[in-house]
Amino acid sequence: MAVDAALAVSFAVVSVLLGQKPPPEGWGHLQLDAVGYALIGMVNLPIVARRTAPVMVLVFICVAWTVFIAAGYWPVVNSLGPLLAVYTVAATRPVRTAVAGAALMGIVWVYAGRMSTEIPVRSSQPVN
Repeated sequence: MAVDAALAVSFAVVSVLLGQKPPPEGWGHLQLDAVGYALIGMVNLPIVARRTAPVMVLVFICVAWTVFIAAGYWPVVNSLGPLLAVYTVAATRPVRTAVAGAALMGIVWVYAGRMSTEIPVRSSQPVN
């Protein structure tokens, strides 16, 4: 539990520090505000319970992360907590549950790509 608490706090601190840098063009907020800080806590602090309720923690984190993205914040700022949450589900639950958890995270990433006005999720132009 102490290790998970340290991870949760560390991830939140790293997210706050990353949030101090300007995001790439196409994202709404240039700096974190009170809502952004609160959402960072909601995305990262549930890591404390990842060993006791990994699926519930992953779902909660993905919902909070989606709210963070919908508010216009750069998703990369909050990627550490969700990545550890999906890893925990994959490492501790049956394959079917792990695949569902990975799909949930994939859906959030695709949504994040769709929220950007400058970074296309898919291109109609072939890559050279």
